[in-house]
Amino acid sequence: MRHILAVAACMLAAPAPALADCTSELDAIFKAQLSTPYRTEMTVQANGAPMKVTADVIYPGSFHIKSDAMETIMLDKKAWMRMGGEWQAMPAEAAAMMAEMIETGVSKGVAGVRDVQCLGSQSYEGGTYDAYAFSTSGEMMGVKSTASVTLYAADGLPAWLVVSGEAMGTKSVTVQKVTFDPSITISPPQ
Repeated sequence: MRHILAVAACMLAAPAPALADCTSELDAIFKAQLSTPYRTEMTVQANGAPMKVTADVIYPGSFHIKSDAMETIMLDKKAWMRMGGEWQAMPAEAAAMMAEMIETGVSKGVAGVRDVQCLGSQSYEGGTYDAYAFSTSGEMMGVKSTASVTLYAADGLPAWLVVSGEAMGTKSVTVQKVTFDPSITISPPQ
């Protein structure tokens, strides 16, 4: 359940077109996000202890997601999962389902964005950022979710996202720190 909430938070915070007066600013931020590999370090607070998830992303199809419970690599429509220290290739159908889930999450997240606001320059976690807020909703694998997102951008790229969401009656708060690094690579497990 907590892993589903983490994936849902990633999808809800995925690039989406901006609405209202902030359209061009947010569109530029999201387009820039897709053009450079990045790492997102997330803390998901839901139902007790926080869960930490780190994801390396080379959009559109390469992901390396790690949490305390599991690790997943998706590359070129192939996927591997490590649980209990052992890597296992996922069946092609499961890898295709993961790829579709990510793409559907992004596209439905795009369709669900509303109430976009430019918040101006704001301080967060020791820095000063251009801040934006929006609401979003969507459905992934039959699970409906809603979220309010605050995005803090630096140099035209997302730096922090704070996602207050709800899925399957469970509320969560996800804080994501985003670091852009063109040297990030994603390889099959060894």
